[in-house]
Amino acid sequence: MVDALADVQESLARIAVSGKSGPAFSLLDRLKGFIARGVAEQQETFASVRSYTAQVREVVEILTVEKGMSLADREPLFVAKTAGASIVRR
Repeated sequence: MVDALADVQESLARIAVSGKSGPAFSLLDRLKGFIARGVAEQQETFASVRSYTAQVREVVEILTVEKGMSLADREPLFVAKTAGASIVRR
């Protein structure tokens, strides 16, 4: 999501430096400012989501059968990984 918004901001920046004018261009410039402020305000949230995503990926790796590891071999890894994890419930 953040990457997509960055792409939009880059596109809006290219439009802004194009030298064109008119009501649509001023509205696009305003939109660019709204996106920039919104992204800046949500940096902490984005960081939390990235952290949760990394934790989920690690658990998925443990639960995925690879290299012949049996359930008995993977279970201690899963328990160790999830023992200190804080699960956010909403």
